[in-house]
Amino acid sequence: MHRWIVVAAAACGSKESAPSAAQGSGSSAAPPPAAIDAAPAPAAKLPEIAADHAMILADKPGGKVAFTLEGGAKAELADGTIVEQTEAPHEDGARVTSGGKTGIAPADHVLGQSTIQAAPKGAFAVATPLVGCGDYCHAAVWLLDGMTGGRWKLTDDAVNPQVAWRPDMTAAAIDAGEALDVIALPSGNVLAKLAHLYSPSYAPDGTLYARGPEHEVFQIVDGKPKQVGKGKKPKLEEGEYPMPPDPVTFDAAGKWQLADDEKVTPKRKPK
Repeated sequence: MHRWIVVAAAACGSKESAPSAAQGSGSSAAPPPAAIDAAPAPAAKLPEIAADHAMILADKPGGKVAFTLEGGAKAELADGTIVEQTEAPHEDGARVTSGGKTGIAPADHVLGQSTIQAAPKGAFAVATPLVGCGDYCHAAVWLLDGMTGGRWKLTDDAVNPQVAWRPDMTAAAIDAGEALDVIALPSGNVLAKLAHLYSPSYAPDGTLYARGPEHEVFQIVDGKPKQVGKGKKPKLEEGEYPMPPDPVTFDAAGKWQLADDEKVTPKRKPK
């Protein structure tokens, strides 16, 4: 069985209490503005999940997940169970096989290897299991901590969720659908919830940036967004649906820059 913890990440902003489902520990002050290149924590041990397989993630470490067998009988799957999964999830759940028995488990509790994104260093990961598709495909979002074994579920209705890890791993920013969650690590304390912002990215110095609904560029200062540039919202062809913009990237000097195809001059403070 593999143990995990989920945390909503962010850097900057007023401190809020962590989600009630969290299994985190202690409290933590907001991360310092710089202090990058901190020594990495021990790496998380990710589960070995083969193709067409998945891992069951319960709400709490060591818990159980409902499993409706073919024919309607009710059963349960233990946290950390590796199951076979040969069909894409749908609104009724994920079809899986365990111990020779096939049935339906809640799709947001079935993690395939492709849904797990490990942090570049340390014990954290974000998992985004697909829960169904309509005009858009929707995913749940979990933040996991491989060192402590807890987990927090941030949402079950995110489109194209994205995560940015602060370089010193003291925070993470997660585009979780309804808001951009900024969360302190390792405590899991929610530092800020930023509505109508998407596509987070951290500069090398630890400054958080995000994009707006019109592809604007925002810098997060003391937990509040400050527009620092404009982006270019693409024209959609008939039948196309809008998607969140790509995160800004950074040049060798650590300054943010737009994607090459946007060709929009960003706003800069006058010298």
